[in-house]
Amino acid sequence: MWIGSASVVVILAAVWLGSQAIRRVDPPELGFGRAESTAYRDLLVRSLREEGRVAIVEHSWHGDRPGSGGAGERIEYRRIELSPGQREELARRLGAMDTEPQSVFAMCFSPHHSIEFAPAAGEPSRMLVCFSCFRVEWDRGGEGLPPAALIGVLEEFFGEIGLRPRADWAELAEEEPVEDRPPARVP
Repeated sequence: MWIGSASVVVILAAVWLGSQAIRRVDPPELGFGRAESTAYRDLLVRSLREEGRVAIVEHSWHGDRPGSGGAGERIEYRRIELSPGQREELARRLGAMDTEPQSVFAMCFSPHHSIEFAPAAGEPSRMLVCFSCFRVEWDRGGEGLPPAALIGVLEEFFGEIGLRPRADWAELAEEEPVEDRPPARVP
């Protein structure tokens, strides 16, 4: 039996992610293509270069604490305000990435990182990043799908600045009592 390369990618992703449900969607099925992913990337690069402040936050997510039932206070583990040089480096890397739209989606979403954009004037925005299912949700992302390469670029950059793209998040949530930590700034 012949298996196409796209099928192999989906099968390997299913094995890697274990029991999480995966769905492959062709961008035309969603009505999005490279043009929309390029616009998404360009907006992200502009935001990195033009916002007043940009911070990357590593935090807990719903359900990290056993028995929380998916609710509970989020814990902020680390917040890094990006310097102008770091912002430009990330913008450069993002600007150089391929803009083929994301087409493989895991059905989980448990983001433990956020990119927070705080403009000098206007509304702030936040991009939630899940390295477990390779998905992002950005309240400013508009229509379209992010480029498939986005997660790889973010994972490498986050690691370089001292964040953990992958960790035992439930264990981290249990390490210190919540009352001993400063209040989380992640809604």
